[in-house]
This record gives sequence, structure tokens and C-alpha cells, in this order.
Amino acid sequence: MKRPGQRIFERILLSALLLLLLVRLGLLLARSGQTLALPFQLDPTEGIVFSECAMLGRGVNIYARFSPERFISAPYPPAYYIITALLMRLTGVNLLAGRLVSLLATWATAGAIVYALRPQRRAWQWPLLAGLLWVGTAPTFVWAARLKPDLLAVAGSLAGVAWTQRHQGSKAQLWAVLPLTVAVWSKQSALAGVVAVGLALLLQDRRAALRFGLLYAAVAGLPLLLADFLLDHGLWEHLVTFHVLPWSAGRFLGHLWDVVSAHPLLFAAGLGLLAWELTRRKRPSLLSLYILLALVFSFSGGTFGGYHNHYLEALAAACLLTGAALQSVPAGGWRLAALALLLLQVGAFWWVPAWLRYEFHSPVFEQAGRLEGLAQYVRDHGGPEREFFSDNVALLVCNGQEVRFNDPLIMAQAALLGLWDESEFLRTIEQGGFEAILWRDDLAEMGQRSNDLSPAAFAAIRRHYRILYRDVENVYVPR
Repeated sequence: MKRPGQRIFERILLSALLLLLLVRLGLLLARSGQTLALPFQLDPTEGIVFSECAMLGRGVNIYARFSPERFISAPYPPAYYIITALLMRLTGVNLLAGRLVSLLATWATAGAIVYALRPQRRAWQWPLLAGLLWVGTAPTFVWAARLKPDLLAVAGSLAGVAWTQRHQGSKAQLWAVLPLTVAVWSKQSALAGVVAVGLALLLQDRRAALRFGLLYAAVAGLPLLLADFLLDHGLWEHLVTFHVLPWSAGRFLGHLWDVVSAHPLLFAAGLGLLAWELTRRKRPSLLSLYILLALVFSFSGGTFGGYHNHYLEALAAACLLTGAALQSVPAGGWRLAALALLLLQVGAFWWVPAWLRYEFHSPVFEQAGRLEGLAQYVRDHGGPEREFFSDNVALLVCNGQEVRFNDPLIMAQAALLGLWDESEFLRTIEQGGFEAILWRDDLAEMGQRSNDLSPAAFAAIRRHYRILYRDVENVYVPR
């Protein structure tokens, strides 16, 4: 039973938390609006995925088998590409459509968190607090409106877990298959939700688990297998074969530590709830299984080129479990202590960790004027018979250029691993076939190549192209 003084302190702490998170929400809305209005890519992956959405919108098979004449990366399943390509019919061929999809998915994730935490005695403050925690974190601030499939995958996974949580024991829980299918059709590693649901059902009712597994295989798996067959196994080649890149435990654990150490109380709440269940010899709950599996399936962050966005689902799960933990803590001193600690955590959201500072304070917003000058260069010198190559793919596609080679990093690694024949790409460079090469690095001054050019490509550009002028993207033309 709460004492009057404890009740007052709890309301003060809760009000302070909600106020801080509402301020964070305002900052997120402002940043999202700024991102939606920006006509330039914020990172290379945005440009790569955007170019593939634009191609799909024109009816191009982005999952065609790789050949020396063409390298279209298309490293993700089709859901995000299809949704964005359809939306581009309304917005035009620009970055807005894909960023809107990601932003809506960010809000859908917050909604799924609130929905999963069924209010107890109309106590909506805990679900609402958990949802606001998600939109208040610095990683969400950075990636909420990025043109990438990560957030759509997170939203699908959270929605499937939330639906199962609210409909446990009823036949309606099988509908969770639909959002969980959206998750894995958005990102092939987005399996934490479906595995958590499957394990939770298995611990409760083996027949229900079997029905769920068969239905998921039919809805999510069979269409992908059929598509792969019809595409001459191009889907497998894009989603699996060319993802067999070097994986490092150090990279995985380093990124994981970055994310966990920036949000220690959120992850402590989630993992603490799991530990409490196990020590009480209770069956792990669906939500506890989910945070554990979300951490496990963030393993793709250890792949060469992997980054902290691979841990967004684990962060969303931690916010969800924090809300569940607050619901479980009895009123009184323990809850006051939990709220006080959480207030410190939310206050720490204003501190941007070193690993996120470049993305958080992206220079692209300040470089927009200079990038517009480069866009004008592409419009003036481009055309159907004039081909460009760049690590800023969106700059080309937004200005009417088609691209044959859209992912320099994976091209370089695939060539080094013997997965792709880069002979035609090298021949185009050597013959001056590119009207211009736009590249962020000063290749003429670099003592060693960057990771997104193979040694042969790096040497060919230096030998056969000269720098015309230096800018945000350096412009190289044939000698």
C-alpha cells in the first residue's frame, strides 16, 4: 500500500519522465521533418536502397543474377522495396517515399509497444512511458526517417509479439503470422520475433506451436521459395550468397556494447525480468524470450560493414521490457527507486555517445547547397548515353541517371572474395566509359585504397581518371 508521500513522489517522478520524453518527441519530430525535406542521401545505404526502389518502380528485376555487366546489390527481401516503389508513384522518384515508410514504421513500433503492455486497472502510464522511451532514444532519433528497411522489420516483429501477447491462448494469436512475415520480408535477419513467439507457444501448447510454425512456413517461407525459383535463384544469391562476408565477434560485441552501455537501465530491466522469472523457476514469458532473442539475432552487426542499426530491435525490446518491469514492480519504495533510476537514464539521452555523433550531427544537412551544385553538374553532363559512377548513388538517380553499379562496398568485397567478376567494370574505367566518377575521397592523394574499391578498381581510377575539382564529392573525369 502506497503512503501519501510515496504517491506524491511517484507522480512527480512520472511527470518529470513524461515531460522529458515529450521534449525528446518534439526533437524527433523536428529532425524527422528536416530529414524528409532533405533531397540528398544521408549515408551510402540510403542511396543504394533508393536506387533499387526506383528500378523496381520501373519494372526492373532487381534480383537478377549478378553478371560482369551489372551489379545491383538488392541485399534485402522485397517488402520494403515494393511498398516504397508504390509510394513513389505519389511522391515521385525521390527519397521522400522511403523515408516516410521508415518514419511510419517507427511510430508503428511505438504503438506496438503500447499495445503489448495491456493496461492494468486503466494504468496507461506504463505502456505510454515504454512507447515514449523508444522514440526518445538517440539511435531512434538518427534512424527513424532513414531510407532503410530496418524500422519496417522492427515494426513487423514488435507487432507480431504484441499481438501474441494480447491474444495468448486464443486462435486469434495465429494472426501474428502476418506482421512477422512483414518483418522477415523486410530484413532476412529479423527472426527474433517469430522465434520468440514459437518458443513461447511451444512452452504452453505444442499443438498451437505446430499450427503456428506450419502457418508461418506457408505464409512467409513458401512465397519466397517460389520467387527464388521463378527468379532463377537470384533471390538466394542476393539475400544469402553475397552476405557471406567476413564476420567478427569483436565487431559484433563492440557494437553491442556501444548500444547496451548507452542504455544500461533499459537492458538491465529487460534482462532482469528474465532472470527473475528463471530464478523463480517460472517459464520464461514471451516478452523475456523476445529481448534475449533480439540480442542474439543482432549478430548481423558483426558482419563486415555492419553498424549499430542492426541493434534497433534489441533496443525496442528493451523499451518494451522496461514498461513490463515497471508494471511488475509493486507500488512503494521499489517503484520509486526504479523511476528515479529511469529518470537518470532518460536524462542521459541528451548525451550523444561518440559512436553515434557523426550520424547524429550529419554534415549532409549543412552541405545541401554544395550538393545541389553537384546535382546540377549531373543534370548538365548526364543523359541516356552518358554513364556515371559514384558512392552517392541517390545524387545520380534523383537527377535522371540510371546506374549499372550501385554498391561499391559490396562490389569490392565480392570481387576480393571471388564472388563477382569485375572485368567489365574495370574495362569501363580503363576506356573512360564513365562520363564522370563522383567520389567522397580524394583518390589522387590517398596513400591506400578505401574499403569500397578493390585494388584493381582503385588503381584503374587513379591511372585513367583525373580530378576535375574537389568538393563534397570529388569529380573525376577521363584523362
